[in-house]
Amino acid sequence: MATIKNIIFDFGDVLIDLDKIKFSNRYKSLLKPDAQQEKQLEALLIELEVGAISIVEMTDAMSKVMGRKISAEKIISVYNSMLLYIKPHRFDFLDDLKSKYNLYLLSNTNIIHLSWIYDYLDREYGMLDFDERFFVKTYYSHLIEMRKPNRDIYDFVLKDANLVASETMFIDDNEDNIKMANEIGIIGILHDPKIDITISFEKYILAQRS
Repeated sequence: MATIKNIIFDFGDVLIDLDKIKFSNRYKSLLKPDAQQEKQLEALLIELEVGAISIVEMTDAMSKVMGRKISAEKIISVYNSMLLYIKPHRFDFLDDLKSKYNLYLLSNTNIIHLSWIYDYLDREYGMLDFDERFFVKTYYSHLIEMRKPNRDIYDFVLKDANLVASETMFIDDNEDNIKMANEIGIIGILHDPKIDITISFEKYILAQRS
């Protein structure tokens, strides 16, 4: 069994807590889409996640789908309502971990969420260097124009960071994302968001050693 040298973390519901139910309720309350419209809106959010459209282009397209003007400000507010907080002890956890492993971050995200997170880190912790402080490199879907669980994003990260798949653990809360990682030889670990990553991590490592 290969020694684990690299850890790739997902962001949402691994390092930052989310409230997806709150977001879903507010989103549906604001837009009130039918089933067909919901699929069209979901496609637009995916386009935002891969950097294919801007916020203005997305909200303009949403307005066309819904047949009424959709406020960009309201969409931003609703979309950010799923983001909660990063518990401070997780910074200590990452700081300790980076002395033992090469750490990376791989996240399906967008300009709306990443802007909120950077503002939050500055406001709450005075932290302006989150990416550089804890990670060898961060990979955000809207910046690299790929998203999980598509295979190309995993191939890209392995090649860009010069990682050996069998020496790399990937921790994510989405089963499809883990399935694809495992298919290409990465050690995929499905994380339960109800258990803090600082508690779960050692169990993940020990499971690979047994």
